[in-house]
Amino acid sequence: MPDPVFIQSTDDPSLYWLSDASLPQGSGVALLPLTAGPPPSITLSQSWTRYAGPYIIVGIAPQNEADFVDAIRALLNEFGPDLRFIWLADATAPSQQWSPATLLVAQAQGAATGKVSAPAQLPFGSYRVGIAAGVTVGLTADGFSLSGSAQFSFSLRTPSSVWALSAPATTISFQDAQAGCLLLNLRLPQDNEGSGIDDYSRLDMNLRFAVREWHSITPGLLRSLAYPLFTRVPSNGVSFNCSFDPALPLNPARSRFAYVPDAPTHASYYRSSLGYGVSLLPSTQAGDPLPAG
Repeated sequence: MPDPVFIQSTDDPSLYWLSDASLPQGSGVALLPLTAGPPPSITLSQSWTRYAGPYIIVGIAPQNEADFVDAIRALLNEFGPDLRFIWLADATAPSQQWSPATLLVAQAQGAATGKVSAPAQLPFGSYRVGIAAGVTVGLTADGFSLSGSAQFSFSLRTPSSVWALSAPATTISFQDAQAGCLLLNLRLPQDNEGSGIDDYSRLDMNLRFAVREWHSITPGLLRSLAYPLFTRVPSNGVSFNCSFDPALPLNPARSRFAYVPDAPTHASYYRSSLGYGVSLLPSTQAGDPLPAG
């Protein structure tokens, strides 16, 4: 697998953009090297050790790169040199309106690995993906590995629960369509201190229907009605490959829960016209019209 490459921008030579990544139109992955005299192109491995600086994943790329670079340098002044990963939804907005998701990594100059230096909470609406301080960050062929030994080194936080996640070999991808995404795994069921509440209910994994709120004095107000789909998590458990992009949280190709191949059949609340139960088999085919899971 070829090493991903950053190419020097023609608008602002201090900024580099990841090339050959199949990203959504208008988005991008940038590098701002903090060392003097970087060459016109920098490989991912060079960017980690020799020409280090923050990686910036943007949902909407900047129109004025000089102003964008100035704003990133202001973030560096605020967070310090450990600021290595930044997710930003709209780089065209004034920097005072930014709400970036950040990951701070302490790394000695030229070292092969670094350590997450402060707990990170990456937002996705009312959910948060947590990365604990002390997690080790290292380079892989197509991105970065994150490894931690504690149960909640990686977590998914919902309004009612905290879920333990695990990290695959490459946790932050810099390759192809997943460049800039945080890749983690979720295994169900998980203990909830004996609450007896099914994991799907706790995660609010339902079909939702929008209907008009007839009793409201506000015109056009809709009510969201949840329809539980599965009766329970299968007894042998089920796993998900999760992708998170704080810069594009609503893009289903980049922020999603996908069933792993060979996911088990699920008992559902559907019934046939004769009252028999209906089981559903999750689709995991990449070519399906809707994202798997």
